[in-house]
Amino acid sequence: MTTAKRLTRREWLGGALLGAQLLLLAACGGDDEDDTQEARAAPTAPQGSVPQPSKEKEVLTLAMFRRQGPMLEAIRQLNEGRVADVPANIELQDAELTFSSTGNLETTQDAVAAALSARVSAGTVPDLMVFAWLADFPWLFKSNLLQPLDRFIQNDANQPLEQFFPQSVKLVRFQGQTMALPTRVTAGVAQYLPDLFSQANIAPPQLGWTRDDFAAAAKQLTQDTSGDGTVDQWGFGVSHFYADWLPFVMHETGRDVIDLETGAVNLTDPAALRGLQYWDDLGRVHKIMRYGQEISSHPPGIRRPYRASRTGILFQTAFEISSTGDRESAPIPAGPMAGTPLMLFDVTAIPAGARDPGLSYSTLVPLALHFGERSRLPTVKTSLEHITTPGSRDHLNLLFLEHQREVILDILNNALPSYMASSNAINSWLLSNLTLPLARGEVTVEQAARQAQNWLQSYISE
Repeated sequence: MTTAKRLTRREWLGGALLGAQLLLLAACGGDDEDDTQEARAAPTAPQGSVPQPSKEKEVLTLAMFRRQGPMLEAIRQLNEGRVADVPANIELQDAELTFSSTGNLETTQDAVAAALSARVSAGTVPDLMVFAWLADFPWLFKSNLLQPLDRFIQNDANQPLEQFFPQSVKLVRFQGQTMALPTRVTAGVAQYLPDLFSQANIAPPQLGWTRDDFAAAAKQLTQDTSGDGTVDQWGFGVSHFYADWLPFVMHETGRDVIDLETGAVNLTDPAALRGLQYWDDLGRVHKIMRYGQEISSHPPGIRRPYRASRTGILFQTAFEISSTGDRESAPIPAGPMAGTPLMLFDVTAIPAGARDPGLSYSTLVPLALHFGERSRLPTVKTSLEHITTPGSRDHLNLLFLEHQREVILDILNNALPSYMASSNAINSWLLSNLTLPLARGEVTVEQAARQAQNWLQSYISE
């Protein structure tokens, strides 16, 4: 990363705070003038005969890190009065946040920070923002781009955080502060090919299946189907997008690899090493996944042979659990404990320098609850009734086939919140520097864990 062109967080924050102060001063002056005008226009007729004046319409803007259809639909529903508890005089507009991107994560983040800084200087900061997983949430929460929400939440008699699943709330906490509201999450699932299970006369994965069940099935599915002495159908495969060793680590430790509240990293703990060793043994010892130098060190080298091939089982992220092609989804197999890493996918927040944070908050909460209740993997507790007893036309996203419903409910009941899984940057680095070196046999588990531990500590504390 070249630091000469990078806008530091301190520089951005300085501009944001200055802009915010100027905006607040201007807003205070405007309020006094409006109060004086209202006093001059006070009616002389008896109070009871005068209709209450309607509040002037407030137009709030919402910008998205990546524009997406579901949130645009939520904006439309809000403006049609179909989002509960939004102040009646609020109208929400989509505000495009223009920034250039080369596809590189760091340059994209720099561009987003610069675009918001320019908005601060111009007095046009969006009132609300939606950030997606591609923004990298640990970076976002430590960037000073967002206003912490706790001062509003503490004075909110409706206790909005109680309406979200606690696992999702934990993922928007950073160093003791609530940085956003969780509007969409996703989680790891085991995706499998039913026809391969049927051909091998193996029962498909069920709720409550264990590591032993998983390993036995993967061993039967690993076959030399052509008879040339080389395995061409693997029972399990390395995921190019998801840290598929993470569930084994979390099942041993009961917690995530990193904690953004405390800055702790625990990848070298004995329990974490046991989980990582279990995953490494799948290829090195049990030979149910590809292992050795033939695995390309570049991510596309594992996309083609695993994502498109006849690999029996993959651990993947359940972005759209009902749209997995010829694969079906099952829970991650349980080890010493059950559960799957839960990761943020979208958050809605108030950017630093927003003109009226209190007004933004009044719309933020009902919008986040509305959107979070209807997401495919929802963040709001009341979504459970629409999953278990489908029928609401307003919650069609929560209509699942029976086996899909079982997986969704298992995730919502047993998911383990993971900052690590919620980080685009961390997942990318670990793929290249831990997952692939282990799968190629280039390092030991202890060496890979120590290197990753050092990098993770640096990344979350920089």
